[in-house]
Order: sequence, then C-alpha cells, then structure tokens
Amino acid sequence: MNGSLRSTGQRALVLDGDSRAALAIVRSLGRRQVRVIVASEERASLAGRSKWCADTLTYPSSCAEPRLFEGWLISVLADMPDAVLFVSSDVTASIAGRCRNRLPRPAQGLLPPQRSLEIALDKSATLDLALKLGVPIPRSIRITRGQAVDDGGLTLSYPLAIKAAQSDLPRRYATVYARSAAELHALVDEVLRESEAALVQEVIRGEGTAIFALFDSGSPLVTFAHRRLIEKPPWGGVSALCCSVEPPPDALDAALAMLKELNWHGPAMVEFKRDAKGVPYLMEINPRFWGSVQLAVRSGVDFPYLAMQLALGEAIEPATACPAANRWVLGEIDSLITALLNGVPGRSRLRELASHLRGLRYGPCFEVERLTDPKPALHEYAAWLRTSAGRFVARWKGGVARWGKLSLPEA
Repeated sequence: MNGSLRSTGQRALVLDGDSRAALAIVRSLGRRQVRVIVASEERASLAGRSKWCADTLTYPSSCAEPRLFEGWLISVLADMPDAVLFVSSDVTASIAGRCRNRLPRPAQGLLPPQRSLEIALDKSATLDLALKLGVPIPRSIRITRGQAVDDGGLTLSYPLAIKAAQSDLPRRYATVYARSAAELHALVDEVLRESEAALVQEVIRGEGTAIFALFDSGSPLVTFAHRRLIEKPPWGGVSALCCSVEPPPDALDAALAMLKELNWHGPAMVEFKRDAKGVPYLMEINPRFWGSVQLAVRSGVDFPYLAMQLALGEAIEPATACPAANRWVLGEIDSLITALLNGVPGRSRLRELASHLRGLRYGPCFEVERLTDPKPALHEYAAWLRTSAGRFVARWKGGVARWGKLSLPEA
C-alpha cells in the first residue's frame, strides 16, 4: 500500500453523511489514518457515527436551500484547502460542480467536466448519448411540462416505468409504474410538478448489472462490476443484496464507451438491466459515489482510497477483485415487506419470498453492521424503527403510506 496519504495527515470532507456510500468512504479512509470530516443536514448521521469520523459538520439543506449550501461549501473548504471532497448524492454533486471554480484544487480533484456532469444528471441527455454510441436503451417517450400525455398514441405497452428526467431535484423521485392510462396521467403530473420533463419507458424485466469505474480525464484506471440479487423497492431500485462479478464484456464496453465520450474524471457507476435475451439496457449514469461502494471495498477494490490518490495526483495502485457479496439488512427487510404487501409486477409473492430465502446463502456479508464499529448500525436501526412505526400508524388509520417509500438513505 502506498503510504503517502498516511504520512501527510491528509483530510477528506465527506458530504451526504446519512448515505451508505458516505459510511463506506469514512471507513475506507479512516482506517488509513486520513482525517475524515463528515457533513450532513443533521449533526447525527450514519457516517458521522463511525469511529473513523474525526469531526462532524452540519450544512443548510442542499435541496431546500441550495444557495446557502453552496455558500457553506465554499466557506468550509476555504478553511481546509487541503481537503479532498467526496459526494454521494446527485444534488450535492450538481452544486459542487457549479461552484467548482471557487473551490480549492484538492476539492475539485474528483469532479468530472461540467458539461459531462450535466449530461449524466439529465437522463434524457444520457439516453441521447447512448443512442449516438449504439448502446441499447429502453424505448422511451419524453414528456415536458405543459405537454399533454397522448396515451392513445402510445406505442408502449403497460405497465410503464415513469421517472424524472432530472436527477438533481430537491425531491428524489423513485421510478414508479403505471398499469393504466389513469395511473400514467397521475404519475406524470406528479413528476412534472418539480421536474422539467418526465420519461415514460418500457419496463425491462431482468437482472440488474452495474459497472463501477474510476477515470482520469477520459482514461479508465479501475473497473468493477456487481450483480443485483435483491433490490429496494423489489421492482427495481437500489441494491439490498448484491455480489461482485467479472465485468460482463457487453456492459463494460458500453459503459467505458460512454464515459470516454464524456471525457470522464473521477468515480461513476453505469447501471444496466438485462432483458429476457440477455441484452444489457442502459438505465442511468450515477456521477458520484454509489450505495454499494462497500461491496467493491470488500472485494479488494478500494474506490474511496484510489479516488483520493487520484485527487492528490498520486500513482494509482493496481487492484484485483475477489468474490464477495454485500447485504444491506434493512433494505432487504423493507424489500420483502414491500413485495408481500404491494406485490411486484410480473412476479408472485411466493417467488419474492423464495428469492429472499435463497439470498441467505451469501451469509453474514453485512454492509452497515460491524462489531468493531457498531454505532452506525444502531443509528440506522433507530431511524428505521421511527419511520416504520409512523408507517404502521398511517396504514392503521387508513393512510396511503407505502413501504416502498422510505426515508432511509438509498444513494
């Protein structure tokens, strides 16, 4: 291991402290004696509870008060000009990108070119790029604010997937599904309240695959891949249980082609879904650290450490992945409850239960829980119990709360 980070007493500022990605970053860098400062909207956060966190900061809401957040970020980094900046949400990545020229050089070290970041944050622009490069994408219809939904002229069959075209919105919109014209109109209207455009797409049923990558100005330094075994929500979302795989050549080629075209710099994850014929269809590009980064770290590909080396201009050490799995326990529990209560399009409840039982063969590959660093898990359990109690009360009173819409961090 290169000892230069250890010898310099380097600092890292990790935003989005309530995300699982932030926790993985803190644990990765902290054990290498990097002084890690965790920042979040609340003083108590998932990553901030880790024993590897040296200090915690709070900031104005990046969603509700983006200008105040931007001013806070510029001010804080001015006081720690040697710190490398780590982000794990689309909103904070977007704001950091826009004010990059006012940040110290180490804080800019993991930011991609601004135009490339904007394309990755705009799903419509991402699909256009994929089309240009011949990367398979779901059949899609873009509906802008004020445009009528012509369900009579739709060439797609129900159920349909609806998502916001923009990723860096104040409210994070999970992908939802319409089974009828009435549902389609209602869901599109809801998305368009905050997003300038909504995407209506055919549903790709199949396995989720993702390519993780670290780039240096258009050149790939490290790649990694995982397969999603259980997702939250169960019809398609973040990984609750995943395993490392040898990067599939077709998905790897597609991901690298897109990132090279964007002259990418820093970390990224490119997500795909395979159809019944095994063709990988592009879902999105995550232009920042992702929820399952702990899987890569456990596999021996320590993306946070490698990224810090990149930001500081150090030589990147070669990394070889070994087989591993990653289990987000509360994500698995919520996925199963959602499947049993609400059902999953095209899959029976019995099949969902069997899938979760099969997942037990991967053993105790816990992501958050750690005997040597127990406080993050206790923090997450407490948050889960509070939100679960609220949902139970809402359902008991005839409310419309759904298990699929949790306040737990998903990024």
